[in-house]
Amino acid sequence: MYRLGNTYSKTPPLSDLLHQPYFKNAVVLFSFQRKNRDYAGLVIVRDSAGSFVKDNLGNLFAVPQLARSIFNLPGYLTYGNTPQGIFRLFGIDVSTNLFIGPTPNLQMTMPYETSLQHFMNDSSITDTLWNKDWYKKLLPASWQNYFPIMQTYYAGKAGRNEIIAHGTTIDPAYYVGQPYYPHTPSLGCLCTKELWDAADGRRLSSNQQQLVAAIQQAGGANGYCIVVELNDEQRPVTTADILPFLK
Repeated sequence: MYRLGNTYSKTPPLSDLLHQPYFKNAVVLFSFQRKNRDYAGLVIVRDSAGSFVKDNLGNLFAVPQLARSIFNLPGYLTYGNTPQGIFRLFGIDVSTNLFIGPTPNLQMTMPYETSLQHFMNDSSITDTLWNKDWYKKLLPASWQNYFPIMQTYYAGKAGRNEIIAHGTTIDPAYYVGQPYYPHTPSLGCLCTKELWDAADGRRLSSNQQQLVAAIQQAGGANGYCIVVELNDEQRPVTTADILPFLK
């Protein structure tokens, strides 16, 4: 009803979300997207000390990341676009899926897909039943009544699962002419660009490997991934869109 009513409210202050404390030493990915997922988003990494990871040149580390499903359906539907909101980041793995490929991926989970204790990183919680109040505790006050950021909560409640952040072996040539080219859409995961040699299968370039290295530098894959739609501008997200809010 919210989506069909087109009652999109203004995004709360991004700086509040970017500097929100989570559990001690949590590593946090922020994946900034457009409402129109045909345009690639951008992912940055906050390390376990609360600082944003930089590259070898001292600039903000950031790599493009596509949050568009091949079906381009709403995020609360299975195989829809990656939902907005908070995911629990909890490890690095290698997939056996040929379309994801051998580059390490980031394991994530949503509310209802995992326990409250794991999602909140708090073994003292005795409650076994999910409700939105637990989820809202992770958000700064300015975001707690912003409905779009609740999408992972409702997607998990509706049964979505197995959304991760991965690379791709899909040939981008299939998507020449699309706004997201040379990125390739997935089945609803966060997907970064990788290029492979068609002759011998060697990996030529990998934003996914860069992202995994940044996570390891930041303290490891233990924390959260937060997906946020900035606005409906019809262009990819760039670092210029993000930098003003990091100060």
